[in-house]
Amino acid sequence: MKKDNIRSFRFSDRVLKILEGFEGKSLNDKFENLVLYCHDEVPKTEARLKHLNECIAAKYKEFDKLRKDAYYLDHIQSDFQTLRSNFDHLTWAVHQLMDRLDDRVEGDVTQD
Repeated sequence: MKKDNIRSFRFSDRVLKILEGFEGKSLNDKFENLVLYCHDEVPKTEARLKHLNECIAAKYKEFDKLRKDAYYLDHIQSDFQTLRSNFDHLTWAVHQLMDRLDDRVEGDVTQD
């Protein structure tokens, strides 16, 4: 590729370290490769980021539904425990009533 654009610019030590770590034979090659790489890869990276954000949003939606379902099930469990407690109390009351009836029946039988 013909390189007709001659420019000179200053850059920081940090940029120098980045350029030196990039592929290329000379600093000019490294700079050009870095610019082209960024130009070509940024759109791909942005598209991937968009996709990942959509996936995250879908997972949050799924999580929210599961959280609501768990909350609902927790209330069902609580209601079930209340019903069970009420049933246990009712069972106890029925046994008390049966004992009283048995006592009355025995009293009536012994009086006759």
